[in-house]
Amino acid sequence: TKPIIGISVREWREWQHYKDVLAEVADEAVTKLNAQIVFMPMQYPEDVKAAKKIVAKMKQPACILKEDFTTRELMSLVGNMDLMIGIRLHALIFAGVMGTPMIGISYDPKIDRFLKSIDEDVVGDLENVTVEALMQEINTRWNNKEIYRNQNLKRMAKLRSLARSNAEMALEFIDKNK
Repeated sequence: TKPIIGISVREWREWQHYKDVLAEVADEAVTKLNAQIVFMPMQYPEDVKAAKKIVAKMKQPACILKEDFTTRELMSLVGNMDLMIGIRLHALIFAGVMGTPMIGISYDPKIDRFLKSIDEDVVGDLENVTVEALMQEINTRWNNKEIYRNQNLKRMAKLRSLARSNAEMALEFIDKNK
C-alpha cells in the first residue's frame, strides 16, 4: 500500500561513506515520503551482505530481499518500484527497460556511460555522494514520476533501435566481405 523505493547496492572496498549516506537517505525517504525501502540483490548473496550493513545503520524499517532471483523476476520487481536507486548496472538497466524512475550512484565508468547514453547523470560516486544531493534527486523524480517513467521508456526504445541498426550494419559488412 505504500510507494516503494528499491535500492540495489554492492560491497566496494569495504568503504563506509556510501553506506552511511544510503542509510540516512533511506530513513529520510521512509519518514518524509512515507515510502517502503526494499533492498534488491542483483548478485546473490554478496549484495544481501552489503544491504544488511546499511539496514543495520538505519533507524527506520527496511526490507531486504534474500533470494537469488531470475532475470525475469528481478525485472518484474524493479518494474513495480516507484523509484530505483542503483549502484549495480543491471538494476539501472532494468529500471530503464521497465520505465521505473532511477538514480545512479557510480563506482565504475560503465555506470556513467550507461546513464549518459540515456541522458541521465550520476548523483555522485561512492566516495563523494551526499545525502543532500541524493535527496534532491529523489524529490525531483518522486514529484515527477510519470515524466521520468515515460522519458526512460522513450530513451530505452532509442537504444534498442540503435542496437538493431548496429546489428544490421554488422550483417551487411559480413555479407559484403564474403
